[in-house]
Amino acid sequence: MPARGPEAAPRRGGSEISLAERAYAGHSDAMGAFSRKMLAALLLPLLGACGDGTLVVFVNSGVIVGSPRCTASGGEFDLRDDGGLVLVVITDGTDVVVAGRVGGCPDLFAGANASVEGRQSGGRIIASSVTVD
Repeated sequence: MPARGPEAAPRRGGSEISLAERAYAGHSDAMGAFSRKMLAALLLPLLGACGDGTLVVFVNSGVIVGSPRCTASGGEFDLRDDGGLVLVVITDGTDVVVAGRVGGCPDLFAGANASVEGRQSGGRIIASSVTVD
């Protein structure tokens, strides 16, 4: 049953509208279009930068399990976090910081607390940075 009294106003055709409908009717449609354009302008560069829009950055903290396997251009190690064991891949572009100093894969060691930031690729994380306390 339609609302009656001061919170209702006549509508064309004799039906009534509520106070909320009246307030919304006063809302500018141009403002809604502006908001949608602003949202699109903010999100599109992010999606474009990601290629297919699926870039996800992971930050994992845990303990390095076993000795890291290092090569001339990077290496890899197992990290035990709350979710279990994760393989972390270090590339020549990975920033490694050990005890506040710039380092590399050979500076990492078993049992160290590590924080890893990177992207997931398959069942492993390609590290952009590794920090060891």
